[in-house]
Amino acid sequence: MSTPNFMRGWERRLSDAVALKLRAQLAAANDRIKLLEQRVADLQDANEGHYRAQYDATGGPRFDPAQTFPSHPARPAAGWGLEGSS
Repeated sequence: MSTPNFMRGWERRLSDAVALKLRAQLAAANDRIKLLEQRVADLQDANEGHYRAQYDATGGPRFDPAQTFPSHPARPAAGWGLEGSS
C-alpha cells in the first residue's frame, strides 16, 4: 500500500519547514563562529603586541648568567644510579 498523495504533500511541507529551521540555526551558528574568530584574532594581536613590547623592553627571553646551573644536581633524576637502571 502506498502513501496517499495528500500525505506526501504534508510530509514535503514538514520536511521543508525542518530544513528551513535547520538552515536558520546553521546561519546563526556561522555568525557566532565569525564573531568568535574575530575575537580570537583580536586577542592574539594583543598578546603578540604585548610580547613585542616586553621583548623590546627586556631584550627577549634568555638565560640569566648570574644564576648558574649545577653540573651535578644534589638530587639525581629518577633512575640515575639505581641498580638495574641501565
